[in-house]
Amino acid sequence: MVAYLGAADGSKNAAAQLPPASSDRRLHPTVATKGHTRTTTVGNQGPARDTLVQQREAAEVAIANVRIEKAKVDGDRKVVEADLGPVRYLATLIGTTDEVAMRYFILVVALLLDPAAVLLLLAAI
Repeated sequence: MVAYLGAADGSKNAAAQLPPASSDRRLHPTVATKGHTRTTTVGNQGPARDTLVQQREAAEVAIANVRIEKAKVDGDRKVVEADLGPVRYLATLIGTTDEVAMRYFILVVALLLDPAAVLLLLAAI
């Protein structure tokens, strides 16, 4: 079965008007050849198309889940970057790595605050 899908005046460049895809697709499965305005019947493609639709829908669900997970990871990364902002600033100011800057900061805090805590304890007595 060969059907011509062209304009009413017979021109080949006009857009083809296709029938509704619901019932005709099951009754007359056809495939369009690229660059031509004719279609040729190629057997029953219904089960194969249904399988492809199911696979595409499953892939879309998987992609949506990956995008959700990526958004969560990006949010966590931004929180960590915000927490490390002052440490990175201090490391840049000193000219060292983040870890060394954090060690220096802890050392300075311990040296300055421990004697102050001892003095406060002595003053309370």
